[in-house]
Amino acid sequence: MNNEINEYLDAVKEGINSEEDNRVPVHLERGKLIMYSSEELLELLHNIDSMTEENAYTLLSKEYPIIFEQIFRVKDRSFNFLLESQKFLTIMTQVVIMHPVKYDDLIHLNAFIYNYLVYKDETKENEYLRHLLFIFGEALNKRPVRYLLGCDLDNRLAIFLAISLRSSFNQMENIRRFNFSLATAVPHIITVKKAMDIYEAMFDKVTDLIVGTLFDTSISSNYDSGWVTPEIKQADSNITTAILIILESMVPYEISKVLYSIANEFKWKGCKQGLCKISFDNLNRNKYVKTCILIDQLKGEGVIFP
Repeated sequence: MNNEINEYLDAVKEGINSEEDNRVPVHLERGKLIMYSSEELLELLHNIDSMTEENAYTLLSKEYPIIFEQIFRVKDRSFNFLLESQKFLTIMTQVVIMHPVKYDDLIHLNAFIYNYLVYKDETKENEYLRHLLFIFGEALNKRPVRYLLGCDLDNRLAIFLAISLRSSFNQMENIRRFNFSLATAVPHIITVKKAMDIYEAMFDKVTDLIVGTLFDTSISSNYDSGWVTPEIKQADSNITTAILIILESMVPYEISKVLYSIANEFKWKGCKQGLCKISFDNLNRNKYVKTCILIDQLKGEGVIFP
């Protein structure tokens, strides 16, 4: 057996397995590392429901990076059934509590959960699966969920907000999803102070938050639509006010940096009207003193604001 292991290790070191899939199966003693080809792994996973929880955990805790690789980067659709497998989600929840998940895989997993919860109609048949996705999402996003719970938010809302904030590689889209959920899920509790408390808990750097929020018109451009209730409209307004107060609370140098970012975003979008939630010409000069002074200075240098 030792000779067999040594021969295998020598083969790996010499790089003689140059085929596309060089993960060859090696049958070792119980408790030793076992590596599978993608076909063998897929066959095992199709039988995951018949495995004991211990065996399923052992398999997934060793193979989850390869599984995510197949689903998200190789885009092998034959593995996609796992994302709606109750047994897989239950065991993977245990795995991610104990093992780190790469950033890219975290975003992909959050994106799947977000899209399923948002776009898949809730039915009696998928009720339990949605429940498992919330549990899985909580395990994937332990720290942000804990921060949000510290802001006295409902557990399910805290989980969903944490998922939405890391569900895209585009940070502006993450901020849009986060703010939209805040304003529409619990509009009655989103006061200016509550919004500020949440942002303080969740964002160490606020430039993207400020720019993303001010250029997100997904609610403000639909004020006349039936789904935008007075409560949602007020929550959206409170979010905007919270962002402006955060901006005003910064030191002048940092305010200027954010204002440049706002101007650059406006220019990149073509300087069109309606792109921004506010007009910087109409800011309350008594309330946002530093911000307005710096805007005037930058305008004198030719900087254009919404």
